Amino acid sequence: MGERTKPDRIHLKTRIMVEVLESFSVIVKFLVIFFLCFSSLILTVSAKSQFQIVHQKADQLEYDDKSKIMRLDGHVVIWQGKMILKCSHATYYLKSQEATAYGRLKLISPHGIITGKKLRVYYNKKIAFVYGNVVLVYHPKNKKGEQKGPITMTSNSLEYEWGKKIAVAKGDVVLTQKGRIAKGDHAIFEKRSETLIMDGHVSLFRPPKNRLLCDHLIYHLKTDSAVAKGNVQAVFLVKKESKTAAMDHRVQSDKNAPAVPQKPFLDDRAWSFS
Repeated sequence: MGERTKPDRIHLKTRIMVEVLESFSVIVKFLVIFFLCFSSLILTVSAKSQFQIVHQKADQLEYDDKSKIMRLDGHVVIWQGKMILKCSHATYYLKSQEATAYGRLKLISPHGIITGKKLRVYYNKKIAFVYGNVVLVYHPKNKKGEQKGPITMTSNSLEYEWGKKIAVAKGDVVLTQKGRIAKGDHAIFEKRSETLIMDGHVSLFRPPKNRLLCDHLIYHLKTDSAVAKGNVQAVFLVKKESKTAAMDHRVQSDKNAPAVPQKPFLDDRAWSFS
């Protein structure tokens, strides 16, 4: 074969450059398409995180598009995620994602049921404020995961954060479970640890005549134990010994008898009510 002429060599170089540019163009197009798809995915996920689906039912509904306010009357049901609100009348604010409700009020969550006279709930902050004859019913579980008797807590007002699983009750707080009655001015119920913290004129009563008075009480529901602090007073019903058993007890040697405690018996300590 003869040697290529100069025009042939120039033509070959031109073809190679064209092929390289075409390949580079394909790569650039691929990167642009990939970037657009990835950006669309991010926007979709972001949109889903910013907006939540809210379902509503009622006998009558009025909607003002300018103010983005919705008024619902009669057999109202509003549910978002796992939270269900039932009432007779409600006002829902779309911009702030909050609602006010009253009349046959019931707030249902996986952690319990709350009833009261009035409610204001902030769905974006996952917090609700309930006022007037508030009742919280909760079904705790023991260490084996078995359900224990239901716990009922009544108060004048309740602040419930379902994101943190914390309920704060204020005013004439009364908690009952299996005959146990705990009273106080203020209480915090932590669902994760299943712990009740009560303050202010606290009293804990257990039938038939066991009673505990204090300023501060920490009650662990799983272990059924309590820690009382501040001005602790306790009264416990103890079975009387028979005369024969008492005589036998006094005859025994005092060498193994425990020393008499120097501190008062009603000290800040853990009391178990199992």
